Amino acid sequence: MRSHILTRRTLIVAIALWLVASASSLAADREKATTADNRRWGLEIGACMDFLQDGLPQFCHNKPGGGVYFETRYRIGQTPIDVGLYASLNTAPRRYSATVEKELLDENAAPIGRVIFTREGQIPFGSGNVMATINCNLSLGRRCEVFVGAGVGISKYADNGHWNSDPGYRGSGVSLSLMPRAGILLFDHLRLTAGYKFQERANRHAFVSIGLVGFIGKH
Repeated sequence: MRSHILTRRTLIVAIALWLVASASSLAADREKATTADNRRWGLEIGACMDFLQDGLPQFCHNKPGGGVYFETRYRIGQTPIDVGLYASLNTAPRRYSATVEKELLDENAAPIGRVIFTREGQIPFGSGNVMATINCNLSLGRRCEVFVGAGVGISKYADNGHWNSDPGYRGSGVSLSLMPRAGILLFDHLRLTAGYKFQERANRHAFVSIGLVGFIGKH
């Protein structure tokens, strides 16, 4: 008789534990789904630091530059994938050093000699990008998420053609642009990214960026 009572109590305890576990699991799934719905649309605006990668013969040094960017992203269902649209404006200076030879003339405009001197300065190299993006996101916790992704689109670069002594540099125009990148989202609102923009040779650059992210609920 006692064994039957123990068996019945054990069964009741087991059923109670199962109900508690099921309720906890359901609440967790509901919270996860709600979080995903509340983060369906993402908007980001930020600033970046740029590092020109290709040297040109007429320039002696590349200096770090900067830029601003905007991106909007849409999370696809309950997947870790989001797609978006990215736009940026970037500029970075190159220092130049040129040897100049000048002819000296007398008061009658007759040549009397030559003087050689060095002229130095810097010229900003700028580009703008518009890209479609795709990212894969991996949650490391409630307030931390890492991602890897890429963008592809076009780059409009500035006219610095008057300094062109390199046949590989085309001056101003439009080129295709590819942007692999990776980063981390902290506290749901702070996004740190590192990447590289493959585009027209004189303006391709590595970059690091910091952005503020806001989310809009399910649409």
